Amino acid sequence: MWERQPIVPIGVSTFLLARWPARTCTTTQIEQLTSAAIANKSWVFLGMLLSSDGECIGVAGAADLDAVASQTVLKELLERSGLRADSIEPSHWRRGGRR
Repeated sequence: MWERQPIVPIGVSTFLLARWPARTCTTTQIEQLTSAAIANKSWVFLGMLLSSDGECIGVAGAADLDAVASQTVLKELLERSGLRADSIEPSHWRRGGRR
């Protein structure tokens, strides 16, 4: 997980929660997702969600994009990694929490 400086004015960010049924994710899928997220400069952070037995159950992250654009970008990242979310829930998000 990482955090970087904003590339757009603060306030245009979205937190995303993508979920799917528990499954085994390969090292290659995780590496592809990581590489794609790093290459796309809009991601503030992105992390894999794991069940108690270590299976992948989704991803969570924040992007400096509006809700529609961030969902589109996340779907593309997942597809490149051979993953597909059953649902993607966007939420307004701002660095530093409430001000």
